[in-house]
Amino acid sequence: MTVAIRPKTRQPNAYQMRLDAADKGGEAYDRWLEYQEHALMFVESPLKEQLLERHKQVGPMSQYRDLVTIDQFDVRDRIAELKAPLLLIRGNDDPTSPPQYEEEIIAEVPGARLLRLDQAGHFPMAERPADVNAAIEELLAQIGR
Repeated sequence: MTVAIRPKTRQPNAYQMRLDAADKGGEAYDRWLEYQEHALMFVESPLKEQLLERHKQVGPMSQYRDLVTIDQFDVRDRIAELKAPLLLIRGNDDPTSPPQYEEEIIAEVPGARLLRLDQAGHFPMAERPADVNAAIEELLAQIGR
């Protein structure tokens, strides 16, 4: 999933959609759930259904709080201090269309790599597990486990 070194820019209704789903239920909740399903568009069944069920269990307020917390995160002043090998993985076809935050990290961390995967969206680890696992194994081999 997309990582960033600074607060993210969100769609204007990103927070409100989740608040409405939690407060109003009904159609607002259905819209939120449709959005979750859309974000899972490249995840195959039965995992897709399992993840949707988890979304229902956790609910929109948990996601709202997560976004608020993420959007307060800012390490621009110290990201260049990161010394460990770094591999960022991005699904090229993320239906949520986040900006390319990984590019900022790659520019600041010497030796960092970015793996872009086609036919992968917001959850590349679930959408392209063999490729993600192979990249992680390669990184582990590089650092000598």
